[in-house]
Amino acid sequence: MGLQQLALKIRKREGTFYKGLYQLAIRVRHLACPVFVPLHRFLYYERLSRKSAWHYLRRVFYWEPLFKSICREVGPRFRLVSGIPWVEGYLDIRIGADVTLNGITTLAGATVWEKPALEIGDDSYIGYQVTITVGPRVRIGRHVLIADRVSLIGYDGHPQDPVERRNHRPAPREDGRPIVIEDNAWICSNATILKGVTVGEGAIVAAHAVVTSDVPSYAVVAGNPARVVKQLSSAVRSEA
Repeated sequence: MGLQQLALKIRKREGTFYKGLYQLAIRVRHLACPVFVPLHRFLYYERLSRKSAWHYLRRVFYWEPLFKSICREVGPRFRLVSGIPWVEGYLDIRIGADVTLNGITTLAGATVWEKPALEIGDDSYIGYQVTITVGPRVRIGRHVLIADRVSLIGYDGHPQDPVERRNHRPAPREDGRPIVIEDNAWICSNATILKGVTVGEGAIVAAHAVVTSDVPSYAVVAGNPARVVKQLSSAVRSEA
């Protein structure tokens, strides 16, 4: 009897013998190890410490040096989280001090420019699965928060003409424009900022917003296309 036939007989519980095997399998499936709190708590923190130490060593001695080697400038106390960003094209990357950048991120430079420029200012944070497509330039100011899965699209990548797309031609240079995010702005998760947009100082872009035009300073925008839904108070401006 083959294993498949045996498994079928057990599942169908054909007779007392196979019914017993089925019940035994159910019991084995639901086995649980008793918790010995001192032992298992020690093992938990041992595993946590070991993983943290390994992550630290990879970050300091592998991920960060490799990424810095392809940047023009990286300020002190730069920190990579969870790996090395995927970099496409020949980007001119300049990063300020105290910047945190998630390794699960894509940084792409348009090939129609010789050196598309990506600038990230001091004390800014770039979250998980962020995509930054650089046309001529993307400038991110100081103290900027960019949440997870945000897209900054400074270049179309593909031409509008279907024949050109079929022939694998890039979009023309005029289909790329700079993106500027000024100091103290906050870009919430899953937002998309398109080419030619400037997000003003202290502005907030709501989650899932699609920004197609400039955002005034200290404004909150939401929707598709994004519209101003709130102007922040003078008290918030003075604190910033």
